[in-house]
Amino acid sequence: MQGKHSFGTTMLIALALISVGLGVWFIVGWSNAGDNVPPKGTLLYTEGFIETLSKSKYDTTFTLSNNSNRFRVLSKMNGHHQIYKSLKNSKYKVAVLYADRKKDPVAGKAAYLVWEIKIGAELVKSYEQSKQAYINDDKLGLPLGIALIICGLYPLVISRQV
Repeated sequence: MQGKHSFGTTMLIALALISVGLGVWFIVGWSNAGDNVPPKGTLLYTEGFIETLSKSKYDTTFTLSNNSNRFRVLSKMNGHHQIYKSLKNSKYKVAVLYADRKKDPVAGKAAYLVWEIKIGAELVKSYEQSKQAYINDDKLGLPLGIALIICGLYPLVISRQV
């Protein structure tokens, strides 16, 4: 015998998916992609040697020798694992362009978002690459929201046919 959900359970699942879908659709999908990208001219510059370095699924964070700030490269900017490897093996000075405002990461500690990284003479991640990756990630909200809404409507349609 196949397991069947009660109509109440089906409604709850459907409403949850539709609610999350609408939330994603309105909050992310209708915001202007790139609204949170600061203009390059407003970014601050610093350089130093790597003091601390850590990596998670969502970001790479580090501190520099001449600066008490904590810096963060988001996964939504693409390539943060490669940036981590480059920073970990670096024996050269690291130069960064970063946003003046702090962004609270999932972990709860505030850090300055890095938009460009240079190790020695090598440009590891340009501002333009970071900006484009950030905008592309923002654009994902609209189709994701629509997909969640459709997934929420599907159980409702199926439950009426049974």
